[in-house]
Amino acid sequence: MFVVGHSFGGTSILFSNTDLIAGAVFWDASYITPKSSDFILYDKITGQHICDWNTRIIIGEPFVQELKSFKDCVQLVKAIKVPKLFITAGLKGEGNKKAGEIYMKEVVGEKRLINVSGADHCFNNPDHEKVLIEETYNWIKR
Repeated sequence: MFVVGHSFGGTSILFSNTDLIAGAVFWDASYITPKSSDFILYDKITGQHICDWNTRIIIGEPFVQELKSFKDCVQLVKAIKVPKLFITAGLKGEGNKKAGEIYMKEVVGEKRLINVSGADHCFNNPDHEKVLIEETYNWIKR
């Protein structure tokens, strides 16, 4: 069994029991540290927490508190011994491209990094989506 996670779904893999899987695929996975909550603004007028990662997202207080208590994801990814594929979106300004590079530098074991040049975080372009699916499939079937 392989697991695939996109964005925070990729980060969720880091909290999984990876002894039960054959490999992991991270689609533009987020890199979280306790300081990640520093990028969340609190709007006093609306009483909402707002995160602006190229799209404004309203998030709740429990999520903000969870981010503050996160372990550094690099420490978590180092514990994953199964083969790992990181596919990042290559659109200029996308923060998760750098996250993939950080993960690759720190992880142990079999690994690969693919950057889909020009892709946005959600791989909305059909050509970028095709690369995402094909590379995932090829990694799993190898």
